[in-house]
Amino acid sequence: MRSYRLAMLMAVLVAQPVVAQFPPSHFVPAVEFRDTVASCTQPTVTLQAGERGFSLRFGATDSAQRIVTAIWGSDGKLVSYSDARGDLRPPFPAEARRNPRTTIKIDVPRHVALMYNDVDGEQQGSAASDADGAMDSNNLGPPRMMLDRLRRQCGAP
Repeated sequence: MRSYRLAMLMAVLVAQPVVAQFPPSHFVPAVEFRDTVASCTQPTVTLQAGERGFSLRFGATDSAQRIVTAIWGSDGKLVSYSDARGDLRPPFPAEARRNPRTTIKIDVPRHVALMYNDVDGEQQGSAASDADGAMDSNNLGPPRMMLDRLRRQCGAP
């Protein structure tokens, strides 16, 4: 269900010639970030030919509380960044009680950042912003700081 909502949000944003965007500071994450101990892991997303992906997994191996993933293209440029935190269990069974989850996705080539909260299985609070502003936004992590950590800790480009 969450994947479906994200796909619908992406489809709407792509279909719109102009997307109303707000500064990332207007988005209030339902789940705050904590810079704690993390381990480097392989991302669970499918990579395109030549792409390299790296993930930081915060929390226990079987119960991550935050996963930060970045993908770099074959040219070494950042393609995407995602930060999922909170209840990272899959959306099924649908009747299972869910704790809050915050997801931040930055599509660098399209210059757009999507941020949304899921609370009790319902989307509560979402925003679109420019990718450049989101990269340094303190209330989002900030993503650039997490990218630096991926480079230092995991050997990312």
